[in-house]
Amino acid sequence: PESFPGVLDDMRIYDYVLSDEQIAALSGRPYGLVGHWTLDETTGTTAYDTSGNNFDGTMTNGLDAGNDSATGAIGTAIGFDASDDYITTTTDDALDPDEVTVCAWVNRVGSGSADAWQEIAGNGWFQNYGWNLNLEPEATNIQFFVNRSGARDSASYNIGDTSGWHHYCGVFDGTYAHVYADGVLGDTSVATSLDDSSRAFMIGD
Repeated sequence: PESFPGVLDDMRIYDYVLSDEQIAALSGRPYGLVGHWTLDETTGTTAYDTSGNNFDGTMTNGLDAGNDSATGAIGTAIGFDASDDYITTTTDDALDPDEVTVCAWVNRVGSGSADAWQEIAGNGWFQNYGWNLNLEPEATNIQFFVNRSGARDSASYNIGDTSGWHHYCGVFDGTYAHVYADGVLGDTSVATSLDDSSRAFMIGD
């Protein structure tokens, strides 16, 4: 055999068979990841999608990383004014799957009583289509909504206080809606169906 003419790195051996998902994660592109916005920008108005799918977002209504960059749970983050700014991406079907998991690090600031709810991310419209991950009531609960024509289903978790950094996930598996906070499953609820969305995936609105 000939010696290898190149550079090697991070060699591993496992004593079990890895799944497709685990192998994808080792390659640096986790299995099924369709969008990943680190929100680490410190200049400009583009929120770059690092998933490889190029679903970059546009900061809207005065949101600007040059002014609104903040200390994050991981690296830097983007601060929203709870008024009218948000990040909009695209209506591409890849961001509107039949089954979905959405996760984010979230730090609510302020009194926690300005609004009955605050949207973290989603492509949903109330009792019409899509899904939303919300703080509702904003001071205490994380909720994941699954919308269909004329109705919506939700999973809700009261964590006591939503201020400070928390990691939230909403999941729809085709039958149930699930919501997690800081790695803990908080609630599971029957979700009859999820209607396809015609709305762009948005962050902060």
